[in-house]
Amino acid sequence: MATATVTILDRIQRLRELFAAGQIPTLAQHEVHPDVPAGSRERYLYFTLPVTINFQRSSPAMWQSAYATWHDPQTQPVFFPEWVANHSEDELRGRLVTHRLALQANRHTAISTTDSQCR
Repeated sequence: MATATVTILDRIQRLRELFAAGQIPTLAQHEVHPDVPAGSRERYLYFTLPVTINFQRSSPAMWQSAYATWHDPQTQPVFFPEWVANHSEDELRGRLVTHRLALQANRHTAISTTDSQCR
């Protein structure tokens, strides 16, 4: 092997060792999700609402907010279109902002309302 190749392989091996030892910082956990069965309606609803509301948001922050919203019995209903369809925008807005799932209260509430009519 050429010397350059050996040097690169040595560097890669060293990086792997440092990572395994926890010496390389990692990003915050993202795309956290509740333990709901794959293929279930709840899983589909959980993964579609946050990105529908704001697909440009920082991923770790969005998923942390979604996770907190899902696990709070007072805010979890916002994931279900039938609930959204039967409640006022004010009530929806209040629940969407509780755990910062919606950062732009009026805009994201309107998006959620429109989305619930499509699902």
